[in-house]
Amino acid sequence: MIEIHNQDCLIGMKKLEDNKFDMIFTDPPFNTAFDKETEKRMVWRNSKINKLITADWDKFTDEEFLEFNKKWLTECFRLLRPKGTLAVFNFWKNIPEFILMAEEIGFKREDLVTWFKPNAPLGFPNTLIRSCEYVLMFNKPSQNSSYKRFIKRGYLMRNCIVKPITSTKERKKGNHHPTQKPISIIEMFLKKYTEEGNWILDPFLGSATTAVACQRMNRNCVGFEKDKGYYETSLKRIEIEKSQKGLKEWLS
Repeated sequence: MIEIHNQDCLIGMKKLEDNKFDMIFTDPPFNTAFDKETEKRMVWRNSKINKLITADWDKFTDEEFLEFNKKWLTECFRLLRPKGTLAVFNFWKNIPEFILMAEEIGFKREDLVTWFKPNAPLGFPNTLIRSCEYVLMFNKPSQNSSYKRFIKRGYLMRNCIVKPITSTKERKKGNHHPTQKPISIIEMFLKKYTEEGNWILDPFLGSATTAVACQRMNRNCVGFEKDKGYYETSLKRIEIEKSQKGLKEWLS
């Protein structure tokens, strides 16, 4: 079952039941957006590859950003089942404060996964090429000390992933979302931390990459996306995925 809502997650998550999800996997705002005037000055040689993020959904004051993260993380803790996994893409400068906040809410820090992008686009002439992104891993503590289910899956995954950035073909399917992640990376995490029939939450669904991965891997997914355009793109991607899966099953 795939449920996609055109709604702010801070509103939508409050309507969901406690301890519903086995995993929360998301790519929230990083608070790294530039204003349009800055963009005009900084885009190197008018390169489309180096297009900067100027979306309003990624603009906060420092105080607003802390409060925003605290609100959605608190809801995530309520919704995640004990022993459930929280995986969050994040920007390097946000990591220390984010970890402290998550631990204060009750999450247990688990690991840090580095995604190395061998074909990362060129940066500006006076900056280093940003070749890495990070996924912060947490779990919700439980008094039950048995973790057999993680061993049973038998899937080994390193804490460094080497994969190219999202291809042009895949990005087109996601309506060219500026922060779209490769579906193959999402699938790795789902394979490691979840099983068929599990419930996955993505509070910041974007163009539905998490939901598409769940559809392919027989996981249930609930996602929130407040942008109308990306919401409609998400619905379209899921319908195409369902029809393709049905065709493959019929032919097999």
